[in-house]
Amino acid sequence: MKKSMLLGAVVLLLCALLTASGSSAQTILNAVGSSAVFTTTGLAAVAPDPVTSGPALCGVNFWSGGSGSASSLAYGLDSRNAGIPHEPGTLWVAWDIDTAPTKVCTYLSVDSIVGDRLFLSQNGAGNATLNILATAQYTVGANKVAFVQDNTSCATSVGALVFNVDLSEASNTVTAVVHGGGNFSNYFANGATVTIASSPTAGYNLANVTIGGVGSLGPASFTYTDPNGGLGLDNSGTATATVVANCPGLPAAVYAAVNGTHFTQVFTDIRPEDAHFAFVRATCALNPLDPQTTCMGYSSNPASPTAIKSSYSQGVAVGLDFGLFGGTDPISSLGVPAGTIVDVGAIPIMYIANTTNVTACGLGNAAFTNVNLYDVINAYRGTTGATQDISGALAATIAGTCPTALHPIEREPLSGTYNTQEWQITRSQLGGGWKYSQENGNVGYPQSNNNLGAACPAWVTTLPPSAPSNVTFPPFGTGTLAPTCGNPLNIQTANYTTGTPLLGPYGGFGGQRTRAIGTGEVVTVVNSANAKDAFGYAFYSIGTFGGKANVKYVTLQGSDPLWPSYAANPYGPGVLPQCSGKVNLAVPSFSCTHAQPTFDGITTGHYLNWNVVRSAYYGAAATCPSPAVVSAACLVQAAQDQANPVNGNVRDYVPVVYCNNAACSAPVQNLTYFRAHYSVSGVTGHNGYTGAPWDACPALGESGGDVAGAILPITYEVAQLNSIGCTAETTGVYQ
Repeated sequence: MKKSMLLGAVVLLLCALLTASGSSAQTILNAVGSSAVFTTTGLAAVAPDPVTSGPALCGVNFWSGGSGSASSLAYGLDSRNAGIPHEPGTLWVAWDIDTAPTKVCTYLSVDSIVGDRLFLSQNGAGNATLNILATAQYTVGANKVAFVQDNTSCATSVGALVFNVDLSEASNTVTAVVHGGGNFSNYFANGATVTIASSPTAGYNLANVTIGGVGSLGPASFTYTDPNGGLGLDNSGTATATVVANCPGLPAAVYAAVNGTHFTQVFTDIRPEDAHFAFVRATCALNPLDPQTTCMGYSSNPASPTAIKSSYSQGVAVGLDFGLFGGTDPISSLGVPAGTIVDVGAIPIMYIANTTNVTACGLGNAAFTNVNLYDVINAYRGTTGATQDISGALAATIAGTCPTALHPIEREPLSGTYNTQEWQITRSQLGGGWKYSQENGNVGYPQSNNNLGAACPAWVTTLPPSAPSNVTFPPFGTGTLAPTCGNPLNIQTANYTTGTPLLGPYGGFGGQRTRAIGTGEVVTVVNSANAKDAFGYAFYSIGTFGGKANVKYVTLQGSDPLWPSYAANPYGPGVLPQCSGKVNLAVPSFSCTHAQPTFDGITTGHYLNWNVVRSAYYGAAATCPSPAVVSAACLVQAAQDQANPVNGNVRDYVPVVYCNNAACSAPVQNLTYFRAHYSVSGVTGHNGYTGAPWDACPALGESGGDVAGAILPITYEVAQLNSIGCTAETTGVYQ
């Protein structure tokens, strides 16, 4: 088949798929999973489609909040066993009507593999649920989604609210309740300012105190700090509390609609088949004598799973088993319904470095522009540990010796980002025939005591009070985290003591390898002024790197992931795109200093480290009708349109397909490369390019794993099938 005929057939098929009627519209859609598409899905929910000009998919109201910590306002609940911990995450919610919503969409951002497990796990009532603390109703939206404005209209629409109150004081905390009973208005949130007046107890009369600790729907009380103390009780009802309403959290009806409901969709950096294999590898029984880290030994006992800990916070990740579509849940023994996996977009992993050390040996030196495959492998397997090892250009600056410690930051084994880095670089066949791992030196061999227990407690860094984002490397050699700690990870990399200056604090100048939980924590560490010569990796997104003054990226094997070349970057070599403003305002204010990335490294097949984010949902493959409805298929399509390379708002990735006119009658097949699939987790690997419109072969569909697969052009695969036959599918080819 000629290439022109092939592409024409592709367009016709995609047109049919994307414009046919969906099987059913959903009024509530709860997504969970990867942070990589957290922004574009949020935009898709609350902003008009830039291609079809369709209205916001889920409504124009928006709230976001939470975090990856135990105190998060939202979490996923896997109720298959009481010992399974909550999975906290960052949440956005979009809806149409405050008081009686007809459309509500949510997205809980967690690790990809955690998201896969929450979505696919089965208990008697379905899969895991989204749970939101009641305080979210009284917590101001935190603008957690880059370039999306949370609701801010209530302050002007409601104004000041006046209540007669009774006041009581204990330990400098004043409690205010409505005199005669009843509730305060729901139109203020934690952080609202209040004026207390007209109390016969003069000390109570204060202006601009701040509400804190509101904890229930229609709160009957709020508290604030009393600077006077010892005021006793005023229950006369003459005191007034004038509340200047600020933006509330989730409206009561919206909260009630989604709290405790099941997840309907997952977004994941790696296919669920690869995610399950990653779980098995992280939790199968450790053999300390195995130098290839086949198993990592973290317990997956659902009654008491092992938490993989951050080196910088109380952030953790836990591995628990789950079934795949059409299989059986290994914990509950219930069947997992059949489902569909859809390709969303290809995203590069960026290699990033702290720029605060601009000396000859520092990663901030302008000479440091590139990393080679083997140098990255050795840094993350712990056999090298100086900046001269990550870049020959630095060694060349002072005649071959750069005695400066390098500090690699890695992710957790249950992260899609970790596994992409692991199988495409560190553990790839290209880099060493699957012999190496980022866990070298951590689980079972050299410089490790296989310490997964209490001897390595989580360490919380002491943050400089003037800059709470400036995390500090954990103590090394002495103190809380010993040099052999594996959990939290704190292992010295190569120790240079022979024939080299002993300039480092560890009896050499080899650095330390540590762990960060979540993309945000990786970037925060690398950006910290206290983390000189930190080196890390993270999936790209504009919002992730925006405003990070101490971070630059470097090329891999000379290939730039974002631009035609390093020199062609309009922001300057190594400078990440900088954008600001909001997309979802009546008059959008979003803009970038220069153009948005073109992702040439992916579209040409030259950049080695990227993967396709997928979405999965239950049931047969669905399509997005016109006009769009609240459904898994329409959220995918709308997110791809938000990222499209022609007029997309936030171009965080290369969408696999996107609409190119109002009717989406001629969608664009935008990604022309794929990774070869293989059989894994009991699922046979197929690339998905058999059957019409690609060729005359029986349709097999896409299945199996691909995170370790070789990069191939679609045209090559189709040519193989058309010229050799239907058995010529290029599967089982690894990077």
